[in-house]
Amino acid sequence: MPKSILKEANETIYWLDLLKDSEYMDLSVHRNLLGACKKIVAMLVSSIKTARFKI
Repeated sequence: MPKSILKEANETIYWLDLLKDSEYMDLSVHRNLLGACKKIVAMLVSSIKTARFKI
């Protein structure tokens, strides 16, 4: 399950970049959302590593 969640978070980054590149999304909005999404990805990666270590 955690890997699929990580996959979805990475896909969100892809779509945010696509919206910015197509000029559908303002650059400042993109920066804010991208920063938040990258923090989520970092937390997910850390959680997956911790879970693997404990198993």
